[in-house]
Amino acid sequence: MYIWFTLTFFALIPCVLSSHFRGGLLTWNAVNETQILVRHRLTYVYSYCSNPQNNTLECISGCTGSVVTNANCTESNSAENWADFEGETIFDIRHATSSHLGLRFASGNLVSLTQPTFAHSLILKMTVDLSLRSDTGSTNQSPVSSMASSIIHPCELNQYIHIPACAFYFHYDVSYGDYTVALQIEDFTDSSSSVPLSSVPLQFMIIVSSIPCSESCSFVSPTPLDGDTLHSQNGSLQFIARAKSRSLYEIVTEFHVMSPLTFTMSAISQPVVDEYQVTMSLESVANNVIGTYVVCFSAETNKR
Repeated sequence: MYIWFTLTFFALIPCVLSSHFRGGLLTWNAVNETQILVRHRLTYVYSYCSNPQNNTLECISGCTGSVVTNANCTESNSAENWADFEGETIFDIRHATSSHLGLRFASGNLVSLTQPTFAHSLILKMTVDLSLRSDTGSTNQSPVSSMASSIIHPCELNQYIHIPACAFYFHYDVSYGDYTVALQIEDFTDSSSSVPLSSVPLQFMIIVSSIPCSESCSFVSPTPLDGDTLHSQNGSLQFIARAKSRSLYEIVTEFHVMSPLTFTMSAISQPVVDEYQVTMSLESVANNVIGTYVVCFSAETNKR
């Protein structure tokens, strides 16, 4: 199986946050021949975090019908003005006219963009094909990917942003501000295929920070290095993430972890006066998620 990342829209576009959607992602798994389980994350501005949110996912090709998705605020950051709403919803496939289905979430309430001025809508599209795969003999399912909904690009540094199978490179002279990135992730039976088996959206924002690096906390040993490969044993994995503050007045108040897999975190401890750490643990996984996955984590301080 080949998984390709199609760059359908990559915009380094400064934005003014006057509306409420900031991006999102969709993935799916087959339940049976007429149902799929849709995993969804929509990102709003922070003020929406206090209430659950409902949205409509509709079939736009190959079937009919729609479903209302329900989600609660699971992660948020008031300083960076974002709130993630995650949930799972069963979608019933009705009156299918094709094995290749198109589903969409659309809203006219994307955060306002300076350029292009016509971009006012958030659209998340995915394609679903429940046929048996010729390469595995199993029912198809979508690629699985994940990314933090907002990423800090610190001060004037060159930086790689990693997503499974690809990486973005940010040059040091990118102007300060908020930027949006939208990808379409597609998988194919082999490298000669031109029609994707499935296609799922991933949209997130990059915040280019004006805070000097000397004022930002940093990860220190025994934290895994950027690009390290960790191996689970019998479905279990633990590692420590440790952040060092730059002054006695800076306190690490929260850690975040983002991955297609499910991790839990211990409470924050303080091994030395200016360092803070958590233990991140991978919950036991079934055989059908064996593979290689990206894990992203971050630390948040009382100053940022």
